[in-house]
Amino acid sequence: MKKLPPARELTYKPFAAKLFRDDIDSLIADFGERDYKLTKIKDSEYLFDSLAELEEKRGKVISQVKFEFTHVKEGQIEIEIRRWNLTGSTVYFDYRVPEDLRSLVRRVFEARRRPYTRVFVPRIWAVAWVVSVLGQIVFWKTDSRIAWQYFGYSCPILFPFSLWAQGGGSLLDLRHRHDASFWERNKDAILSNVIVGILCGVAGFAAAKLWDNSSPANNEKAAVAAGPTK
Repeated sequence: MKKLPPARELTYKPFAAKLFRDDIDSLIADFGERDYKLTKIKDSEYLFDSLAELEEKRGKVISQVKFEFTHVKEGQIEIEIRRWNLTGSTVYFDYRVPEDLRSLVRRVFEARRRPYTRVFVPRIWAVAWVVSVLGQIVFWKTDSRIAWQYFGYSCPILFPFSLWAQGGGSLLDLRHRHDASFWERNKDAILSNVIVGILCGVAGFAAAKLWDNSSPANNEKAAVAAGPTK
């Protein structure tokens, strides 16, 4: 008796990425050199004959599409790009697909990884929320409590978003990258930097308040303002 190998195995769940036409053309060319043919382009409703037909029907920005590449002996590679989905994109490999081709797909997605996935990391925001709660408890009777509260309010909002941001948000832009505007190419990085700046400002405000309340000079001023004890 011999156990049969799986028909395919889920080997890669990429971070959210924004792929361009250049990336798909590159994959088609590289796979073609190894005799992997693009056999299907489809979404939840249609099977398309070409990228041009996909663009004609769905426009230039594609939120959900699946590409299937087939080799006579080595099986299939399926690349599914999904934007409005918690689990995001998925890449399936037949167990016979060589490791160098698997690495090729990983490199393409990693190169187009959306910058906010490096900021919105679920475990970081979970820890930050716990720290903010502890900060409110420790500094409950001080002015810095307000800063800790503002920070604490943002964490429960950012945590579920970070869960989606790690995988969801992938899309395919059927334009070549150089044809997209500067804003379209870089808006993820710009917005991520703005968000990081705001969060750093809140953290800085909390740190400043903490310093003010722990400063001996300020404690002396507070004691003087309170007047002599009876």
